[in-house]
Amino acid sequence: MDVRLVSKNGECNISNANLTQNSRLLSDLFTTLVDARWRWIVLIIVITFWSSWLFFAIFWYIICYAHGDFEIDNLPHGPRQKSGEFIPCVGEMYSFTSAVLLSIEAQQTSGFGGKRPTEHCLDGIYLFFIQIIFGLILEAFLVGVVIAKLARPKMRSQTVLFSKKAAICMRDGNLCIMFRVADIRRSMIVDAKVRGELVRTRTTIEGEQITYCQQVVFSTILMN
Repeated sequence: MDVRLVSKNGECNISNANLTQNSRLLSDLFTTLVDARWRWIVLIIVITFWSSWLFFAIFWYIICYAHGDFEIDNLPHGPRQKSGEFIPCVGEMYSFTSAVLLSIEAQQTSGFGGKRPTEHCLDGIYLFFIQIIFGLILEAFLVGVVIAKLARPKMRSQTVLFSKKAAICMRDGNLCIMFRVADIRRSMIVDAKVRGELVRTRTTIEGEQITYCQQVVFSTILMN
């Protein structure tokens, strides 16, 4: 079965081989994520947010554990906290699950409910500031990736149609290949360019054979 060299959406069907430096893609993480498929982007967003919530939940749990919030008498319904003898580091904390809920609330919302750091826990205040700054940077990065991917006009090519058949005929004394291009949208493409390339196997003067050698046969600008 014959395989198209270039797919109808403009992507080249040539895969690179014997490349051992794929790790260089991580040096430009933003562009790598923009080029990724939507399912991978959604998966990365879900994993990233859950990882950050669990990461900070561990620190919230450690701070509350060191402060004694999880002792039986110091729990929200314990005698010491009811009588006001003990002031917790974070209100309404029972277990690690409570720490996870607090981490989500601290990073994703602008206000607190029952679970909130108190002014008697300086470590919790510092951790709260760090998580807020980290959350803002993380959200700005991921939102930027999504917006950049949405702004790429990849699907715009789906409304540009080419004739199914091409013709070769004489034009100005030369053999020319002719085909039609049409845009089904009413909005016009500004400064549209059409370029034709001939892909063939070429042999150099030195005898080297170059496969998939690309040669521009014409280039023009369409005027609306």
